[in-house]
Formats: sequence, C-alpha cells, structure tokens
Amino acid sequence: MSLDALVAGLSAPESAFAWSHRRPGLGGRRAGVLALFSDLAEPDLVVIERASGLRKHAGQMAFPGGGMDPGDADEVAAALRETHEEIGLAPDQVRVLGQLPGANVPVSQFDVVPVVGSWSGEAPISAVDPGEVADVHRLLVSDLADPSHRVSYLHPRGLSGPAFVFGDVFIWGFTGHLVDCLLDLGGWAQPWDASHRVPVPARFLRDGQVPGQI
Repeated sequence: MSLDALVAGLSAPESAFAWSHRRPGLGGRRAGVLALFSDLAEPDLVVIERASGLRKHAGQMAFPGGGMDPGDADEVAAALRETHEEIGLAPDQVRVLGQLPGANVPVSQFDVVPVVGSWSGEAPISAVDPGEVADVHRLLVSDLADPSHRVSYLHPRGLSGPAFVFGDVFIWGFTGHLVDCLLDLGGWAQPWDASHRVPVPARFLRDGQVPGQI
C-alpha cells in the first residue's frame, strides 16, 4: 500500500467538494485534527480513545486535535500541537500531506479542518495525559478497508453513517465519515454492506451526545 494516491486525492478539487458536501463548515470556532498515517509498507492510521471522564465526547474514538489557541498560525499548527500534547509525537516528525475543508461538528460548534499527515511509524507514541486520552490505537489501513469491519451506525435519533468496528473500538460520527472519505481518496475502499446497521454503543450516548466528535 502506498500513500501516493492519497496525496493526489487530497489535491484534487473534487475531493474537497465531496468532503465539504458531507459536512459543510458553518463559520464556527476553528479547530484542526490530524489523520496520521505511518509511512510503512503496511500503513496504519492513528486513532485516539478519549478519556471517559471528559465533559464532551467522552470515551469516543477520534483523531488527535482540538481548537486553535491564540499562538497557532492556522488549523494545521493546531492539529500538530495537539498531537504532540496528546500522543507525544513532535511536529517535526510529521509530514503534512494535505488537508480538507473545515466541516462543522454540531456538539462543539467547531469547524474542524482535517489535516492529513504521515510519520515514520517508528517513534514511540502513547497517551500523554490519561485524563484526556485513555488509549492510542494504530489500525492497519487494510483492516479499515476490510468489509468485515465496516457497518453503518444507527443513532437513536435516526441518524446513520459509516462506522468501523474492531472489538470494543467503535469509530463513528465525524471520525467515521472522515475515515470513509480517506479510504476513498487513497484508493483503498472496498465494496461493503451499508445496509448492515449497528446501534451506537450506549457508552457514547450519555449527555445527549450526537455523532460529531472531534
């Protein structure tokens, strides 16, 4: 597997439109997340598990990232800074491959810019602050594309969208949509049964959460 097709896909104007059409930005607070691929023969994608005690998006699977601080030049800088703070990977160890337009996250009212990057896959990464990040998962792209791990989530409010299941790891909402988009852009997507719907696990539904985690 190569990241070349992903880089080309990120630079194509139709890719930006396809993503922004799913979840258009609404002019909200600015944030950035980092979809981080290892630059290995079998690339993997880094996903964090947010701590269960957080006020918003507790326990959810997400990409490293968060809102812009006053010192951040842009959403890319915010995503790289937050990645360093959350999993210990320094910005100079990340090669930015591209980005997609900001997409609105209803719960937090952020417009989140997905930044896509790569790293060697060899530097150690782990949860820096257990109060913020409970765990760090590295999921093979080939497994993410495997139809046996793909379902559609079903929210009690009737909302549905792409999801990925690896045992207790349930990726849905904003992150699920973004992974689905990146698989398409990288040329890795395989046909899967979108009619196979799985209820969102109850642990994600407290405090009125809806599918839109950072």
